[in-house]
Amino acid sequence: MLGELQKRYRMGIATSREKELADIALKRFSLFEFFETIVYGEDVQNGKPDPEPFLMACGRLNTKPHLCIVVEDSVSGVAAAKKAGMRSIVRKACHNIDLDFTKADYMITDLSEIPPLLQKMEQNG
Repeated sequence: MLGELQKRYRMGIATSREKELADIALKRFSLFEFFETIVYGEDVQNGKPDPEPFLMACGRLNTKPHLCIVVEDSVSGVAAAKKAGMRSIVRKACHNIDLDFTKADYMITDLSEIPPLLQKMEQNG
């Protein structure tokens, strides 16, 4: 799925995790190749829910916030996306099922829902 998305979209990661920990997971799942930029917790002064991580990633991708779509699984991430002027897709899962994601623009339960949702968003403007 990431390969499919990479063909159509520029992608980056904005994580609150420290580089050392995040890189372990990214390497384990062979994810580095899909993302043009990664903003780590230590790259910013203010982490989520502050918009700084998303705005930094947006700047590195040389795009405008209103054109960005954030995929999140945390309330603070959705809040950061909103403050940055970005739309958000939240993935509901076992670890966040009881959290309030009413501020998210879209809600999914499976990551495979992202490509058709993005296509629908493009058609609707």
